[in-house]
Amino acid sequence: MFPALKVAAVAVTLGLLAGCSSTGAKPAQELTYNLPPVAVATTNSLVKLVSEQRLSPLSAARSYGYTLAAAREAFVNATDESARDADAVTAAALTGIEMFAGNTGAQTEFKALLRRYSSDGATANGKKVADAWIARAKTDNSAETSGVADYPSRDDQWSWVPTGLLRMPFADPGWSKNKPIVATTASCDIPTPPLDQMQSQLPSMFEKFDVGSTAEPIVFAFLAGTGTPTPPGQWMQMGVNLVRDQKLDDAEAMDLLAKLGVAAYDVSILIWREKAEHAVARPETMWERTTGETIVLARETPNHPSYPSGHSGFSGAGASIVNEKHANSGLRLELPEDMAAPAETWTFKNADEARNLISQSRIISRFHFMADATAGESLGACAGQKIIEAFANGDLK
Repeated sequence: MFPALKVAAVAVTLGLLAGCSSTGAKPAQELTYNLPPVAVATTNSLVKLVSEQRLSPLSAARSYGYTLAAAREAFVNATDESARDADAVTAAALTGIEMFAGNTGAQTEFKALLRRYSSDGATANGKKVADAWIARAKTDNSAETSGVADYPSRDDQWSWVPTGLLRMPFADPGWSKNKPIVATTASCDIPTPPLDQMQSQLPSMFEKFDVGSTAEPIVFAFLAGTGTPTPPGQWMQMGVNLVRDQKLDDAEAMDLLAKLGVAAYDVSILIWREKAEHAVARPETMWERTTGETIVLARETPNHPSYPSGHSGFSGAGASIVNEKHANSGLRLELPEDMAAPAETWTFKNADEARNLISQSRIISRFHFMADATAGESLGACAGQKIIEAFANGDLK
């Protein structure tokens, strides 16, 4: 059952509107509204803040991971069921504020969230859990790696260089040195990039190139850059909609969304580790090096190396998490209006279809080789499975 928020209706003095008799107003009626599971409300607050504050996909993933991991621990370890939501929302609110560096908007959002679920304010158990997760976040290397620009460069023609009109440098290559929440995800790996195969794909990608072919709706739907919930945030949104559509209970919602949040952060570290290690050039760069022809794409290419695809990595993990218990469930994603795309809702038969289409969008856009997508999906799926195992074994500490 969802927690109930009770609101006393105010008696209206106008007779017809209030149903008043000539002798006075009828007694006020008590209205009861059901709040969503605390995991859903927490995720919605995170997605809202990530979009409004224009977090990068990496910072967004870290916020999702730590905040929801703290909420879940407080939820499952509550001393009694009546305290679960208050403990969980306390842990989420305090950890969330820290993830957004005490930003005023985040404080307002999370304090409002706390008031909705805990009429007595922050709980001692929730604070204890939050303190532990905040301390852990402060030692995950993210502060030390922020702004680090060094990464090993290749000494062959495949070396990555900034692309597009803006020619932005590699975004946060040091992120690869962060500590994951689930330590075993660090063992996930991908093969050395198949450069000969990737080279052979170039003619089919760029001969008789028409920029309009990269402007398909599916491409714009999943760009998900800064100022949006970001690629991991889209999986968080699909998770929220799955909770609603399948009417999952509070515990099921917390389990699903916490796993998706932790997966977002841990996979971001793995993806950036592989991007920094291999430093593979984008397809447009390789076409120019091969033929001398400059390609201008419909949208700016992301400012990091090609192998593996980040979208595919996040999607491989997201699909793995969803498929654990909801392999046959449809997914739904509501997208806001973008500069080049209308607001719309995308539906998928299942998580595998969502993963496949998101990967396909990166190939159609010419941002990625097929091998980038395949490697990203594999890396994400491995991490997702490690996270499922860690949750089952209680190995998040």
